[in-house]
Amino acid sequence: MNENNNVLQITPDTKLAALLDAYPNLEPILIEVAPAFKRLRNPFLRNTVAKIANLRQVAEVGEVSLGKLITTLRNEVGLEPLSDVEMGVRVDDDAPDWFSADKIVMSLDAREMIERNEHPVGRVLKELDGLGADGIYELITQFKPAPLVDKAMEKGFRAWTVEPEPELVKTYFRRG
Repeated sequence: MNENNNVLQITPDTKLAALLDAYPNLEPILIEVAPAFKRLRNPFLRNTVAKIANLRQVAEVGEVSLGKLITTLRNEVGLEPLSDVEMGVRVDDDAPDWFSADKIVMSLDAREMIERNEHPVGRVLKELDGLGADGIYELITQFKPAPLVDKAMEKGFRAWTVEPEPELVKTYFRRG
């Protein structure tokens, strides 16, 4: 199929809101591929997270391979598959050498905030600003907060996320 400039190109950097605006029929496909995104039916999350999350982050949160997600969505709308280079696939590491539980100096369990349709981004970024050089900040959520992790990393923080059990995700931040 010839791709023209009027069609939204589905890439790892495509924002979720733009994808669903251009292709509303992809919502059930997205939820089928990454069931964690059934939360998109929550209007608050749809109007906040979807506007900042890109498909790379969606794949991380949904625990689905980026290749599978992009290929499935592109196939559904008749776009050609992307190459691995175009995908820019990232590999997660094991626990980083900077992580040590005894260095956790601040912790926020944001699960109830999220259930109340409150987003912890502002609070977490503010608290990270006050984090000492060797301290570690712990954030507890129901899903991987990929957009928040990216924002913290843009500010010079390192991040590591682990899911010790379903719907219990711990993300740790430390100054870079």
